[in-house]
Amino acid sequence: MSTESKLTPVLDRPARPRLGPGRLEWPVTLGALVLALALAISVLAVDPRIVAAGVGILSLLLVSFRYPFAGLLFYLVVVYVRPEELRIAPVFLHLERVTGLTVLGAVLLRHMVRREEGLWPRHRLNAILLALLGVLCLSSLTAYWRGGAAAATMELVKSLVPYFLIICLADTPRRLRALTGVFTLTIVWHGLSSTLGYRSGTTVSLGENYLARAGGLTETLGDPNTMANLLVSGLPFACVAVTTGTNLWSRGLGVAAIGAALPAIALTGSRTGMISLGAVALLLVARGRRRLVVLGAVLVAMLLLWRFMPREMQQRYATILRPAGEVTYTGRLHGIGIAMHMWLSHPLLGVGPGCFGAVRHAEYEPSWMNPHNLFAQVASELGILGLIVFAGFIVATFCALERARKGLRVHSDSPELARAHWLAVAAEICLLALLVQGLASHNMYRFTYYFMAALAVRLEVLAASLPASRGPRGCGGAGPQSTVTRKLTLPRPPAATVPIFHVRRPPLKTPPPVALPGT
Repeated sequence: MSTESKLTPVLDRPARPRLGPGRLEWPVTLGALVLALALAISVLAVDPRIVAAGVGILSLLLVSFRYPFAGLLFYLVVVYVRPEELRIAPVFLHLERVTGLTVLGAVLLRHMVRREEGLWPRHRLNAILLALLGVLCLSSLTAYWRGGAAAATMELVKSLVPYFLIICLADTPRRLRALTGVFTLTIVWHGLSSTLGYRSGTTVSLGENYLARAGGLTETLGDPNTMANLLVSGLPFACVAVTTGTNLWSRGLGVAAIGAALPAIALTGSRTGMISLGAVALLLVARGRRRLVVLGAVLVAMLLLWRFMPREMQQRYATILRPAGEVTYTGRLHGIGIAMHMWLSHPLLGVGPGCFGAVRHAEYEPSWMNPHNLFAQVASELGILGLIVFAGFIVATFCALERARKGLRVHSDSPELARAHWLAVAAEICLLALLVQGLASHNMYRFTYYFMAALAVRLEVLAASLPASRGPRGCGGAGPQSTVTRKLTLPRPPAATVPIFHVRRPPLKTPPPVALPGT
C-alpha cells in the first residue's frame, strides 16, 4: 500500500477544534474569568459569603459540564449529609436545591451543546412517576392546607431530580457501583455520628418513659426511627461491597458500613428498624450465595448486639413480641382508623399531600401526629388515585429489578456484570425493607424509594443491552429463552426454503405407451 493511501483516511477526518466541549482550555479560561469577576465584586460592599456562594455555584456548573457524573455524586452527598443543617454551609444558600438545579442545568446544557440523542432511557417507571407527580398536583388543588400540600409536592420533586440525573448518567456498571459506594459511605457517616453523638449527648432524643434514644445530627434524620430505617436500607449494599469487592478499599467500606450501622440501629430504640433489620437478615440468608456462612454471621451479629445493648433497650425491643398493652401500638392503630375515615370522606384525591396532621388536629382530635403507616398515609392524603399509582410504582420497580436480576445472572462469568447482578438483588432487598418499614412509618416521600427506582431502570437497561438477554415481558421476563421461557418455542420455518446441497437425482423413466385393442 502506498503512502498516499495510508494517509488518506487521516486527512479525511474533520479537524477537531482547539476550544470545544472535549478540551480543557475553555473551562480554565472561563474559570479565570469567574474568579476575576468574584474579586471585582468583593471589592464592593458585598457580603463575602454571597461572593463565595456565587463562585462555588459557578465552579460546580463548570465541573458538572465537563464531568457531569462527578457533579451527580457531589449532589448525592449533599442530599444525604445535608451540610446546611450541620451549619457547614449557610442556610440562606439552600445548598440542596441550588446544587440539584446546577447539576441538572449543566447536564441539559451539555446535551444541547453536543447535540446528543437520547438524554434518558425510555421506561415505564418514568411515566408512572410523572403520573404520581400529577396526582399530587391534582390533590393539592383540593387540599385542606394548600401550603403543606405544596411543601409535600416539592419534597417529591426534590426526590425526582436525582432520579432523573441517575437514569441519564449512570450508564455503566462502574458508575452504578460508584453510586452505591457513595450511598454506603454516607451510611458509615450517619452510623458513626449517631453512635458517637449518643455517647456525648448531642444526638440523644428522649422518647416515652424518658428513654434516651440515638438520633441524627441533622433535622431531617434527627428522629430515631428515620435514622434506623435509613441505616437498615443501606445494609444490603454494604454486604454486596463485602462479598463482591475487587480490592481492599471496597471491602473495607462495606465492613465499616456494617460495623457503624448495627450499633446505631440498636441505640435508636426503633422497633420498626429492628423488625426490618430482621427481614433484611432473612432475605440475605435466602438470596445469598453462601447461606450457611451468611446465617452464621447474622446470628453472631445479633447475639453481640443483644449482649452489649443497654438493658432499657432490651426491655423496649422485648415488647415486639407482646405489643397488645403498648400505648404506641394502640395509638398507631387509632391513627390508621382516622386515616381510613379520611379516605372514606375524600375517596378520590384524599385530603391533600402532607395534610394528614392538619386535618387530624382540626377535625378529629388535638394531635398533629401522622398515621405511621405508609398505605394509610397514601390512601388518606392522595385517595384511590394516589393509592393505585403508588402501588403501580412499587410493582413496576420490583418487576424491573427482577428482569434485571435474571438478565444479568446469565452473564455472571464477567466480574462487572456479576457485581451488577448482586446490586439488583440488594436493591430488591432494600425495597422490601422499605415496605416493611412502611407498616409502622410514613415514608412515602423518602428519597430511598426513588433511588431504588433509578437503579432498577439503569440495571434493566444494562441487562437488555447484553446479547441473548431478552426474554418474555413481565416480571418473569429478562434472560435468554433457554432459561426463562416457560414452554418450548420451536423456530418458524422460513418462507422460501433454499436447499443447501444440491442432490442429483436420476431422471424418471416414462413407461412406454400401451397399445389398446382396436387401434
